[in-house]
Amino acid sequence: MAKREVDDGTKGAKSETNMTPMIDVVFQLIIVFLCSMKFRTLDMKIEAFLPKDVGLNTTPATAEVEVKVNVKLRRKKGESQTQIYLLDSRLGTASGEGIWTTLQTRLKEFVNKDSKVKAEIDADPDVPHGDVMRTLDSFTAAELANVVFRGTQLNKTGSFSQPGPKR
Repeated sequence: MAKREVDDGTKGAKSETNMTPMIDVVFQLIIVFLCSMKFRTLDMKIEAFLPKDVGLNTTPATAEVEVKVNVKLRRKKGESQTQIYLLDSRLGTASGEGIWTTLQTRLKEFVNKDSKVKAEIDADPDVPHGDVMRTLDSFTAAELANVVFRGTQLNKTGSFSQPGPKR
């Protein structure tokens, strides 16, 4: 099939077209492009949630329990004191020095139980900066280094709203 015969009625003779050089050139171009192309590797792994109870490893996967300490600072407009909540239970107001030492000792109890405890400060927009910093100082004094700040989010209308539950 390398040669093709074409009937030409006007010339009265048969002409042959040799396709071999053209096929050779096309194959060489394909080989050159394949060899010079850099194959791209995946930048990140594909996340897959595969079952852990079947397959090669039959031991069930242990779920790590994440201990999180949440301190909420609440102050509504017009109020003069900041309310402090530790794990959704009211601890007191930020009016004196005693509340900060109480917070520090309670946080130290969590650190003594689990050294990998994570901390979170959730403050309203009306809470003074000083109260947030004193809360952070209590976390630091209790040797909690992994502190995350959680706050309110600004809506499209310009008003503040609490963040929704995590999914």
